[in-house]
Amino acid sequence: MKKSIVLFLCIMSSLSGMESFSKALVWAGIRAAQDKNYSPEVRIIKCIYPQDLIGAAEKLTSIALNDSVDGVCLVIACNGGSVHEYSMLYDAMKNIQSKKPVVVFLAGGTYSGGYMIACASDWIVAPTLAELGSIGVCQELTRYVEDLVVDDGRATGKMNINLFHAGSYKVLNNSCAPALTSDQKKYIQKNLEDLYKSFLTLVATNRNLALEKSEEWAEGKVFSAPLALQLGLIDEIGTILQAFDKLLALIKERNPDKSIVLTTEDLYQNRSWTTTLE
Repeated sequence: MKKSIVLFLCIMSSLSGMESFSKALVWAGIRAAQDKNYSPEVRIIKCIYPQDLIGAAEKLTSIALNDSVDGVCLVIACNGGSVHEYSMLYDAMKNIQSKKPVVVFLAGGTYSGGYMIACASDWIVAPTLAELGSIGVCQELTRYVEDLVVDDGRATGKMNINLFHAGSYKVLNNSCAPALTSDQKKYIQKNLEDLYKSFLTLVATNRNLALEKSEEWAEGKVFSAPLALQLGLIDEIGTILQAFDKLLALIKERNPDKSIVLTTEDLYQNRSWTTTLE
């Protein structure tokens, strides 16, 4: 009888241990599932006709160095400006893209240096009738051709405006004409052509376009979104919600073992994640 009691106690003890072990496995499974639920941190960067390009580059660099940020959506509308200055923002965006996914939404006309920035991304979304492009460079120089006349504190005088450009259509609507010496023109034009080639290479590399066909997608031409999509200058026609969808998909690709719980609606409503480049 004692042996039976001892055996019964041993069996009960074993069952109790198995139950505890089973509960531990269940809780471990729940914890593992919870650990897989992941709410990434995203930055929405508004680049709407920025003025302080140095300050903008500093903000972008800060985001690139922030390891807690998992992805970026750049909302841009920009006429461009100096290719030299905008290349600083391009480099800052490429730095971000090398560390985390970047999706761009064209919120307005995006031309020249503005489109250069947009190229530093994994995906570009544009509204149905958005306008973009003007991939080219130009430079304007003025020369006084007669003595200045001071009248009421203001100096006036006849000027010649010399306009140089690379890209046949870049200055289509400009009424100014070159008026420098032949050698000066050649010097400036060569510099612009070299800069233009660098711009073309930058766009072709980022958008996977053929350089030998640049006359189709560059030359300072401006395109509507449907044609830009056809040419490969953008990836999708849609709203900022499609841009958010794509960004979350790219974050998921980089975190395949995690369940992304952040939604497009969360991104649209959470304004605290917005950084404005002024």
